[in-house]
Amino acid sequence: MMQLSQYSDKNLLCTVYHGLFKPYLQYGVTVWGNSNKQETKRVFRLQKKAIRTILRRKTSETCRNCFKNLDILTFSSLYIYKTIMYITKGSEDWITNASVHTHNTRKKNEVRSIPHRLAGLEKGPQYSGIRLLRSLPKTLQDSVLHNDFPKKLKDYLIGKEFYSVAEYLCH
Repeated sequence: MMQLSQYSDKNLLCTVYHGLFKPYLQYGVTVWGNSNKQETKRVFRLQKKAIRTILRRKTSETCRNCFKNLDILTFSSLYIYKTIMYITKGSEDWITNASVHTHNTRKKNEVRSIPHRLAGLEKGPQYSGIRLLRSLPKTLQDSVLHNDFPKKLKDYLIGKEFYSVAEYLCH
């Protein structure tokens, strides 16, 4: 992309990003996106380098609003998006609090996490997806079963530009 940036404009570089770079980010991100923090940081640095190349920015400049301007998900946001979309495909199999007990509580429609014994399960897409889904704003959680949910979720994640999953969980 660096060599191509000398001879082309921003639109062509965005097309190259979406055609050559983004598929590698997306492939299996629900499985490996929550793994080794060093590896995910390395991938995110490469993504920021590509964004800086598209916008012809210096390496010392921040990329905070660049993702939003280009309408591109950060690596962490891509992981969050893909994991939530994976978990919502099986929404008919969810176990909610209301299906376990009959008490009329505030969180009766909240999805219950999978019972487990081993901590390794918590890094898997099913468990992580439920945790990420619970951290969404209430308005987005209520629209999970609507057809426009993927677009709303993507717009939300692009608008917030989360640099890490921990940042998303603490927002």
